[in-house]
Amino acid sequence: MKKSDESDREAVRDREAAILVSSIIQGFTSHPPSPATFCVKTPSNISLTNPHTAFTPLHFSRIRQVHQTDCSLFNAMPSTQSNYMLPVDPLSLSRIRSNLIRLEDTIIFSLIERAQFALNPRIYERNCFDELKEMDWKGSWLEWFLKETETFHAKARRYTSPDEYPFTSESDLPAPVLPPLKYPQILHPNAINVNASIMTFYTRAIVPRITRRATQELAMLKRSAGIVGDDEYEDDGNYGSAATIDVEVLQAISKRVHYGKFVSESKFRSHPADFIPHILKPNPQELLKLITKPEVEATLLERVQRKTSIYAQELNPGGEPIKNSMGIGKWKIDVECVRDLYENWIIPLTKEVEVEYLLHRLDGLSQDEIDELLKTH
Repeated sequence: MKKSDESDREAVRDREAAILVSSIIQGFTSHPPSPATFCVKTPSNISLTNPHTAFTPLHFSRIRQVHQTDCSLFNAMPSTQSNYMLPVDPLSLSRIRSNLIRLEDTIIFSLIERAQFALNPRIYERNCFDELKEMDWKGSWLEWFLKETETFHAKARRYTSPDEYPFTSESDLPAPVLPPLKYPQILHPNAINVNASIMTFYTRAIVPRITRRATQELAMLKRSAGIVGDDEYEDDGNYGSAATIDVEVLQAISKRVHYGKFVSESKFRSHPADFIPHILKPNPQELLKLITKPEVEATLLERVQRKTSIYAQELNPGGEPIKNSMGIGKWKIDVECVRDLYENWIIPLTKEVEVEYLLHRLDGLSQDEIDELLKTH
């Protein structure tokens, strides 16, 4: 084989390895890139013509080389299902930011889905279903739904991941069926879980607001059918569908809020001396000042509002926005509600998690270890 031909093939395999790495990071391994992606600018202009060319050990042997020469591949937009087994820095603020931005999409789309159903308040009240009482379940329909869902997820070791927190007490969940993954030590040991607060504000403040239109339309429909009084309002009977989406929203918000631990750990490692005095002599207000970035929050709120106004816009069959006679568009959800969710609930609760995490960041460390951290700049 000619040396130039072998060099060309080496270049192709390097490029394929790079594409494989990028695909893994973005979670698209089930959808191979197009053949054109693999084209290499060489004199012979070699390119792959089979879009399903199998990757061989020769490609995998080059993955680490690719990482060393182009780390940007590992900072490509990650999926919200973070892979902590990859050789990337999970505390990179750019990586954390990308994850949080992707979670915005998950939360917004799930809220839009929930808005199509009426409030169905029965699913949030305890002891409302005789069927559950017969099973000796004393919680609400949603709590039961979470318990059943999280039981399955726990068996698949979801809650061994450092960014996943169940709403069900971990003592009531089964052990994973699979052996545990050996995750790198990312966060300082802690027991912070604010899911109870998330459940409360979501079911009492958010759901009633985003379902207002669907609830009103249901009441009008029932009145036209002669149904009035208590039976005309709020309940469309879609308990399973509503709870299924509620679980998705709650888990996404939980992940978003608890990501505050990663933010705090990243900032602490960058400048530990700034935080340690306010941890040793607990000063939550000073810690809050250190982590608060008003300009970042303002940008986030603007982005969330714009995303929602785009994602939730009602379109006609031709893909054009539906507008009334005054030229005002129509949306599937209250756009301001999603902004308020972030401004009044998600951001404040995330900062509570960040501060609480920092207050316990030195737990278990010796004075010598703390002194070493103080020397870090």
